[in-house]
Amino acid sequence: MAGPERLDPYRVLGVRRQASQSEVARAYRALAKRSHPDLHGPDAARRMQELNRSWHILSDPARRRAWDAGHPVPTPGGSHWTRPAHRAPASRPADPAEWASWEAARPATMAGAGRVGPAETWPRRADAPAPRARVRDSGWLAAIVAGVLFVVVIVLGWVASNRPGAATPGDALALAGIDPVVRVTLDADHELAVYRTGDGSMGIATARRGEGGWNVQVLEERVERTPLSVHLVADPGGSAWRGIVYGAAPPEAARVRLSVASTGGEVVDGLWAIGVRSPLRPEQVQWRFEAADGGILLSGSDELL
Repeated sequence: MAGPERLDPYRVLGVRRQASQSEVARAYRALAKRSHPDLHGPDAARRMQELNRSWHILSDPARRRAWDAGHPVPTPGGSHWTRPAHRAPASRPADPAEWASWEAARPATMAGAGRVGPAETWPRRADAPAPRARVRDSGWLAAIVAGVLFVVVIVLGWVASNRPGAATPGDALALAGIDPVVRVTLDADHELAVYRTGDGSMGIATARRGEGGWNVQVLEERVERTPLSVHLVADPGGSAWRGIVYGAAPPEAARVRLSVASTGGEVVDGLWAIGVRSPLRPEQVQWRFEAADGGILLSGSDELL
């Protein structure tokens, strides 16, 4: 196992330094499943120890900041932090003989006092008039274009916010092209819908009632096709329902229960969804699947992907 001074938790977990806490957690869980000694034998023990130590460093924001401060990212060029600015080659002084040669060789279509030689070699003639200013070179044009774009964005935002909604949650889901398998009423103004997409993947959406009626927001679409899963997603709509837990259940399951506030949900055609009013982290999600007679079929914690 690598020593403390050599262990790079980002390399061990295969994530970037800028990775979010949820990305780090997902990487750790995925690698832990593939390296757990109980499932993969004693050869995986050393790898599992590295994973656990890396997770210990990166799972806590304070420990992660301390490690980052003690292990700065190396920069190319030794102690130079930035690349030197590119310098354009200096212009050659104009040679009178070369200038006369260029003047004699210019095509007749280029006649005119304002014509100059190549900028990197020839200076503008002293008697040449200043170039005519064009509209596209004016700062006023840029200001006008920026103002028009700003007005367009404001108008589009106003139209979107005042778009009339549907009369019922079912109508809003139909308008969004969603055919739900499970619909869960959270309260008088919020409803969850779990659905299957055309390729068989699973998605979750919320129907929310506003001043103009019901509107639908797709929270996410999953590509997993596993028969058993537990997913956690946040509702960014600003409602009181801060966390949504949903997924697929085993065939014998009739109900799912969470430890959070003893909430539960029914299983319909293998899918289920539960709304939670408090924000959750994946490790806080404790769940169990129950049969129709109340017997526990399967239980666990965290997301099950």
